Amino acid sequence: MHRITSHLSTLTCSRYTCKFKTWMISYHLCKRPQRYKNCIAYRSFLYEPPKEERLDISLEFSTAKEVLPLLHAVMTRDQDATWMIYQELQQARKLHLLSPQQHSIVLKSFDVNGKYPFTKIETTILKKKLFYIFDQMKEVGHDPSVIDYSHMMNVFSRIRLREICDSLWIESVEKGLQPSIYLFNSYLSSCLRRREPLLKKVNYILRNLEKSGLKPNLTTYALLVRLYFEARDIKSAQQILEFGFSTENYLEVEQHKWAIVRAFKCMMKAYGYKGDLKSMDECYRHMLRLKIKPDIYVFNTLIRYSCSHLNLQQANQYYDEMLLPEFSVTPNATTFQNIIYCLCEKGKTRECCRYIEQMKEQFNALPTEKS
Repeated sequence: MHRITSHLSTLTCSRYTCKFKTWMISYHLCKRPQRYKNCIAYRSFLYEPPKEERLDISLEFSTAKEVLPLLHAVMTRDQDATWMIYQELQQARKLHLLSPQQHSIVLKSFDVNGKYPFTKIETTILKKKLFYIFDQMKEVGHDPSVIDYSHMMNVFSRIRLREICDSLWIESVEKGLQPSIYLFNSYLSSCLRRREPLLKKVNYILRNLEKSGLKPNLTTYALLVRLYFEARDIKSAQQILEFGFSTENYLEVEQHKWAIVRAFKCMMKAYGYKGDLKSMDECYRHMLRLKIKPDIYVFNTLIRYSCSHLNLQQANQYYDEMLLPEFSVTPNATTFQNIIYCLCEKGKTRECCRYIEQMKEQFNALPTEKS
């Protein structure tokens, strides 16, 4: 993953030595872990700026002391404090003291933070805050960059306000911004879970992507797999899966793993629902060839559809694999529920009792009402 780094060469200048405190805040703002999980990973894979477009988020050493509390609130991920201090700066007419990069940091600090589902009240509040900051950026002469548009589109696609994504896309085009692959990915993600036919819009986005001369990354392919899956075009989704993820660049696969796993889950569900357990297993083996370790949700998907089609042998195979040292995935109540259902359907009550004992004693998983 492209890590955002700070240019600290100016620290050697003697006139800045007295601003050690400012430097420490800059250091912590720029400090990022190498691996991301959950919503942070989702954001990064969609629109993390590439090296040639990277955003320098370091504090300038001429930063006014009035904005340091705001940047500290951003650093500590305190959205309430960030919002309060930002409003105070606006009322005092001091937002111009922020640099465009710092203003962008404040905008990106407002996100859904992995919380689903969002209530209508929470959606309205988040929308109000984002557009308030977005408009204030324009007001003080900090024209939003392609990264800012990507963030806005990403957030609104996740809280299912896709019409706003459409208007943001049109606005960015009218401003003449050079789109990045991350902006295209954010716009593609806004097409997910739409009730109206979406392939027309997907094709429009892909045509613009081709005209831009940009190369799709693995997240782009992962999104396309999910989009064709939702359009029930499994054949096209499978073709993209085979073409997009045939790379031997395992470092790139690791960087986009979060998006890739979701694409494979969709295909496994598609084949499992149809009863095509052979193709479902091939998707699973394809994922293993990419050196992606399956999680509990992948194994539960495989076991669920194997059991729903009464293929106990295949379900037991997945169960044994999840316990292998290289995976070390602990089964949960859902895992056992599917297997017990299959055993009951086949009339194997003795083996069913053995699994229930194992569920309680070995894995401390409490049975559900269904099991």
